[in-house]
Amino acid sequence: MKHDQRGFSLVELIVAVAIISILIGVGVRNLGVVQKYRVRECQDKLINAIQAHKIDALSKSVSNNSAAQSSDVTSMDAYLEISRDNGFYYVTSYMPGTNRSTTKISKSKGVKISYTVGGSATEIADGTSLYIGFNRATGAFLPYTNSPSKEYIEEIAVGYDGSNSGSVSNYAYGRFVKLQGQTGKILRITK
Repeated sequence: MKHDQRGFSLVELIVAVAIISILIGVGVRNLGVVQKYRVRECQDKLINAIQAHKIDALSKSVSNNSAAQSSDVTSMDAYLEISRDNGFYYVTSYMPGTNRSTTKISKSKGVKISYTVGGSATEIADGTSLYIGFNRATGAFLPYTNSPSKEYIEEIAVGYDGSNSGSVSNYAYGRFVKLQGQTGKILRITK
């Protein structure tokens, strides 16, 4: 009598489940690495854009001397705008006598950017912008224009928010750009 054995043995099933579990574990771990890389890349591009704009603002001649001494970004002739459109972040440099330059700084819709003024954090959402201006005589940052007491932007947070909660405290892989208003110094912080 011939027995026709079809199907899998218990050992074969255990080996297959173990292999699938290992592959899923490696895939999930690599997903976190990719998200962390995108956050770091966005922070790097943001810092580079701020530093490049600061150098341009300090090196270009000023057509109106009173604008160079102004303490308000809206009256400045040179400023940087960080905006969000369809989930992606862009930095636009406004400089007199030059074409406006826009650079995409995020590659993933999960990357979020927020800023802190007076201890209060605000996420840059679609259709909103953050403006950063420099005193062209000293290189210091200008106070934040929407702050009634003219406080400085304290930090810009870059992180991954897969839950779309909008809360800075929920950002994974948080990285921060600390702005020292009166000196114009930019610090890179990873928490």
